[in-house]
Amino acid sequence: MAWIDKLMDRLTARGTKVVASGHAPADVTPPTGSSIGAKATYAKLKILSGASFDRSFAKSMVKDHQEDIKEYRQEATKADAAGRLAKETLPILQKHLQEAQSLEKQTAQKQSSR
Repeated sequence: MAWIDKLMDRLTARGTKVVASGHAPADVTPPTGSSIGAKATYAKLKILSGASFDRSFAKSMVKDHQEDIKEYRQEATKADAAGRLAKETLPILQKHLQEAQSLEKQTAQKQSSR
């Protein structure tokens, strides 16, 4: 199974678990679509292929997870449902970041070995 498939499985499972458990904060509305930044990343990635896609994808995943972790750390300081959810989710995001960094390193090594 590819790295992206594993990531998507974990994110979907996490979202399902949060909603099913009733831990989704009532005052937090989930997004209904992609952000402008996500759409821009998608537009860039969809025209790439092969090694250039791999490198760009890995780089964007590292950047995205670093930004998410920063936001979740800020939210985790709050003593409400959103803060508790952020605290529970931070370890998952940190694991995903480590995996994305590993993928980024692998794609850079493939580039340098050519």
